[in-house]
Amino acid sequence: MKTINNSSTIPSYLIYKVTYDDDIEIENNLGADIIMAFDQCSAYGADYKTSKTAMERTLSWLDRCYNHHKNPRQALFPIVQGNMYKDLREISLRETIPYAKHGIAIGGL
Repeated sequence: MKTINNSSTIPSYLIYKVTYDDDIEIENNLGADIIMAFDQCSAYGADYKTSKTAMERTLSWLDRCYNHHKNPRQALFPIVQGNMYKDLREISLRETIPYAKHGIAIGGL
């Protein structure tokens, strides 16, 4: 998957470019009770810098997803990232809590 600051390209025989707006709109249209904010999960064993960049991108996307989410019948769950780095997980959790109205997902384990 190729990721840039505002979208990801999902590999397949077709090429999909998905932005955080697309993600929330797709999840809203599916009618799911619980939906997840757009996130970037760094690969297991990724170095600190790569993990921090992915965590920061996830937090940026969370804010955008939260502001774009308009369906009060769906619970938007933010996702904590940070790979296996305790300090990044703690930062991610602290920054994620204000967006957690119904729950928090723990990503990247």
